[in-house]
Amino acid sequence: MSKEYDTVLLAALLHDVGKFYQKGTPGGCVVDNRGKHPEVSCRFVDCFAGLFAPYADMKLLKELVKRHHENERAFDKEFLAQYAPEEIKPLAYLISAADSLSSSERDA
Repeated sequence: MSKEYDTVLLAALLHDVGKFYQKGTPGGCVVDNRGKHPEVSCRFVDCFAGLFAPYADMKLLKELVKRHHENERAFDKEFLAQYAPEEIKPLAYLISAADSLSSSERDA
C-alpha cells in the first residue's frame, strides 16, 4: 500500500481525537487541549509523530486531520476542506465525508 493511502486511513481515524483529548489527558504525551478540536487533533498527531511517521506522510496527515469540516461558520478557513491546497483537496473532502458518516449515528 502507498504511504498516501495509509495517511488517509490514519486521518479518517484520528480526525476527532482532539475531542477525546479535550475531555482528559491520556498518558504518554501532554497535548495542549485549548482551541477547536481539529487544532487539538493536529497537535496530538504532532506529539505522537514518532508512531505515525513510519506509516504516514506527516505533513499530509496533519493537514487532513485539521481540515475535516466543510462550510461551518464555527471554523476559520484553515480548518475547512474547501480551502485546502488544491493537491490535497479531494483527500480533505474524503476525510470530511468520514467525519459526517462517523457523526451521523448521533442524529438517529
